[in-house]
Amino acid sequence: MNKRRKKPCEFGIATDSQRLPSLPMDMIRSHSNDLPLFHIPSTTNIPVSSHMHVNHLCLHESHYYNNIIPKLLQPSYSILSRIPPELLISILTYVANIKKDIQNCLYVSRTFHECTQKVIWKSPCFTTMKAWYHFLYIIESRLKKKKWANIASSVMDINFSVLPVMGDLEQRAKIPFLTFGCPNLTSINLYRCSWIMDDFMIQLSITCPRLKNINLSYCEQLTDISIKSIAKGCLNLHTLILRECHRLSDKSLYYLAKYMTPLQRLNLAGCTLLTDDGIIKIAASCGSSMKHLVLHKTKVSDLALWTIGNKSHTLQSIMLSHCKNISNIGIRNLIDMCQSLRKVDLIGCRGISHEIIKEMLNNGLDLRY
Repeated sequence: MNKRRKKPCEFGIATDSQRLPSLPMDMIRSHSNDLPLFHIPSTTNIPVSSHMHVNHLCLHESHYYNNIIPKLLQPSYSILSRIPPELLISILTYVANIKKDIQNCLYVSRTFHECTQKVIWKSPCFTTMKAWYHFLYIIESRLKKKKWANIASSVMDINFSVLPVMGDLEQRAKIPFLTFGCPNLTSINLYRCSWIMDDFMIQLSITCPRLKNINLSYCEQLTDISIKSIAKGCLNLHTLILRECHRLSDKSLYYLAKYMTPLQRLNLAGCTLLTDDGIIKIAASCGSSMKHLVLHKTKVSDLALWTIGNKSHTLQSIMLSHCKNISNIGIRNLIDMCQSLRKVDLIGCRGISHEIIKEMLNNGLDLRY
C-alpha cells in the first residue's frame, strides 16, 4: 500500500512537524548585516518555497545550507535593510519618549540598534549622579577613541540646568571638558549656571560651531567677550537667550549685528546696560529673520521701536514689560509698520494709554497689559 504523500507546507512556513534544521549564529552573521542581535532559538521557523517538499530538503542539507539559506539572508530580502538610516532615525524620534518602546527597538536588528542609539543619545538626560558619571564615561571614551566613541558624536542637545552636581565644584569643572567630546552639539542650556565664565564660552564656540540654540540665562559672570566669540564661531545660531546677563553692554549687540544674520529669537530681558544704540544695530542687521524679541526691563525707547517696526517685517512677538521709556508714539509706529506682529507684552508700561490698548485689542493682537 502506498503511503500517503505529505502535503507541502502552506504559506511557505514549515509547521511544527516540518521544521527545518536551525542555523548557526556565525553563519547568520556572516551573510547579513541586518539580522537580529539576540539568539535565535533552535525551533525558529524558516521560510521555504511552497513547491518544495520538506522531507526532500531535510535529506539534502548541503543543498539547503549552500544555496537556499544564503539567498534568504541576503540584505535585499529584508525590508528593514532597505530603509535609509536617516529616515529610520526620523521615525524613531516619534517613540523616543516612550521608554519601553524605544528600548525594544534596540533588539530588532543591527540597523535599528545603531539608529536607536543615536536617537536615545541625541538629548541625554542626567538628573542623577549615576547618569552623570555614565555620560562622562561616554565622552571620555570618544576622546580616547574607545568603544563608545560613535555614541558621543550623536549628542546634539545638552541641558545643564538640571545637573545633580550644581553644588559640587569638582564635578562642575568637568563641564568644559564635555564640549570637546560633543562636536555635533546644536543646542545647549546653561540656565542659572552662574559659574560659567568667558573662557568656557570661547572654547564652546570653537569646538561646537554647529550650535543653533544657546540659553545663557542668569550667567552673570559673562561679558561682551563671550558674545563676540559666539557671534564669530556659531554662524548658524538662530536662538540666543541672554536673560539677566547684567555685564553685557551694547558691544555684544554690535558683535551679533556684525557676524550674525539668521538670528530668529533673541532674549535680552534684564540686560540693564543695553541702550537704543545696540538694539537699533541688531534690528537693522537681523530684522529680516527676527521673529521673537524679548526686551523686558531694558532702556528701550520709542526710537528703537520705530527701527524695529521699520526693519523687522517678520517679527511675530515682542515683549516690552516694565520698559519705562516707551510711549503711545513708539507702540503705534510699531503696530502700523510691523504687519506680521501677533503678540505684545506691555505689563508695567505706564506710558501706554487705554486708547492704544483698546485699538490693539480691536486689531486682534494677543496683548498682555
